[in-house]
Amino acid sequence: MTEKLYDSQRYAREFTANVQSVSPLEKEGQWAVVLDRTLFYPEGGGQPADRGSLAGLPVSDVQLKDGRIVHVVSGAAPQGEVKGIIDWERRFDHMQQHTGEHLLLGAFFRLFQANSCGFHLGEQVSHLDLDRTELSPDEIFQAEALANEMIFANRTVRARLLAEDEDMPEMRKKPTKAFQALRVVEVEDFDRCPCGGTHVEKSGEVGLVKIIGQERKKGRLRLFYLAGKRALLDYERKNRDLTAIGALVSMPPTESLAAVEKQQDKMMQLNQRYAQLQSRLAELLAERLLQAGEELAELRLIVHLAAPEDGELLDELSRQLTQREKALFLLAGEDPRSGRKQLFFGRSADVALDMKQLLAAVQKQRGGKGGGTPNLVRLQCQEEWDMSELLEMARQEALKLAAQK
Repeated sequence: MTEKLYDSQRYAREFTANVQSVSPLEKEGQWAVVLDRTLFYPEGGGQPADRGSLAGLPVSDVQLKDGRIVHVVSGAAPQGEVKGIIDWERRFDHMQQHTGEHLLLGAFFRLFQANSCGFHLGEQVSHLDLDRTELSPDEIFQAEALANEMIFANRTVRARLLAEDEDMPEMRKKPTKAFQALRVVEVEDFDRCPCGGTHVEKSGEVGLVKIIGQERKKGRLRLFYLAGKRALLDYERKNRDLTAIGALVSMPPTESLAAVEKQQDKMMQLNQRYAQLQSRLAELLAERLLQAGEELAELRLIVHLAAPEDGELLDELSRQLTQREKALFLLAGEDPRSGRKQLFFGRSADVALDMKQLLAAVQKQRGGKGGGTPNLVRLQCQEEWDMSELLEMARQEALKLAAQK
């Protein structure tokens, strides 16, 4: 058994220990090192492993296996007495996140009897799962506010081992299996539950806890949160962004939301008006193209290469032409969304030609990706294709198709 120094020495950053065993791992130059004691916290309970160095060698992972804590070390195999140094910035961040989780869960349990059914301490964002499918925004805010009240109250956070023969204290969550010694973490007069992770000694060291998102996950409510320095950095970034948005709309940051909403309403109105004008323009262009189209036996063949600035008209123009009479059209231009060249082959409902046949004939000669329905298809073109040449090829194939009818 490895002595867990991190249980009793929360703020220690360095230690000495004796190497008990060294085993080579599959990756060349990596070793599994077991010590008689360690400050390195192994991955477990939703909390990632500590990082740092051992005998000057980087420790890239720490795992608990059969009561022994295994350190993954890169370099020469360490022997004898060694010095270990943990990455304190990472460790303290984990202490803040994990204690923040206890404060939030204690608040949700006290206010709404919602309990934990999952936890993950992430590299950037952590999450906790509640045995609820839904809580209102106001309820979530109340729990967050209570957790922060406990931070400001600077409550003591204790950890102790509970023997199997001791009376079980009142806890938010009871152990689900038998134990010889159970580690219990308690936030003074607020929360108590089994936990093997690392925590701060005073709740005030968490600084701040902030819920930043939620989702439903397998019948649970998953809440994403930040604590400590992570929450501070998130606030600084958002405050910086809000100040910049305020400057863009010439308003104080606290009033920028209303200004943005007002501009958004104006933009929606402009977009609606723009769509109406585009539709009218496409309608006028459809009339002009029909009048100038090539007369065949019982239809008009329209061949049109759109100017670059008119590429966004092609969808609406195609729709307009399919609603006309005796129209067979071949349109080319650039997709305004992707900038890629594209072709439209279409016909009105009273023309008995299958545009998918025309598409297949062109693809047989040039390739390209495309698809659609018998009355309208689209072909995505290669950048190097000459669109005028391609339109003429499509025209020849369309004439062949029409002659077969």
